Amino acid sequence: MLASFILDASRFILSDQLKTRWSDARLIQLLNDGLKDVSMQTDFFVSEVLLTLLNNVTTYDISDRAVRISRIQYLEDNLPFISRTGMDRIHSNWETATGTVPTKIIYTEQSVGKFTVYPIVANSQNDNIVQTTQYGIITDISYSDTQPIIATTGVTAGYLRVFYSKKHIDITAITDTIDMNEFIVEPLSHFVAGKALRDNMDTQSRSVGQEELLNYQRLILSLNDARVSNFTNAKPEIRYNPLG
Repeated sequence: MLASFILDASRFILSDQLKTRWSDARLIQLLNDGLKDVSMQTDFFVSEVLLTLLNNVTTYDISDRAVRISRIQYLEDNLPFISRTGMDRIHSNWETATGTVPTKIIYTEQSVGKFTVYPIVANSQNDNIVQTTQYGIITDISYSDTQPIIATTGVTAGYLRVFYSKKHIDITAITDTIDMNEFIVEPLSHFVAGKALRDNMDTQSRSVGQEELLNYQRLILSLNDARVSNFTNAKPEIRYNPLG
């Protein structure tokens, strides 16, 4: 889908089809804000990777590709998410505990793409196996003791399957492609229009802009509810208000 599809829909709402009030550059900036908001607050951009478990390594970071982690599995079972404060209540010395398999993930949304495994895995069977893949097929195996490996093959002992909301590449031109289906056109068009109207300081424009953002919120929640029925998160869905 081209970015122009969403921007054209936004300009229709703004009655600015001739591009006399808002430049493409400003609306593209707002569109990027909207894409980030969708990634943070919904599961529209959910993807997954496999990470190898490394011996004596507790912290894993995929924030180069993820804005939020929604679920982590070990051997196809969901690992519960818990905060550091929650772990402190359970076990005062939890950061030094060791074991052979992970049982909990220390994570909050403020962590973005970074999480900690509990306990420290000391005897992972394939902690240093690097699988070279091409189109999902293993083509070579080598060894490394320093980095967690992102893989594309099925889960075995020693792997974590991480579900995450991926970052969308910034849009720079109206001819750029948005990696999303057509269902997001209407919500994002309201987001862009609402934010654009709130650029103005007059009361009427800001009031109408707030109405457009409420339309965005309503549509996002409706679409997200439909998706949640087919995708179970590791934690409860958090309702979101883009105005507050």
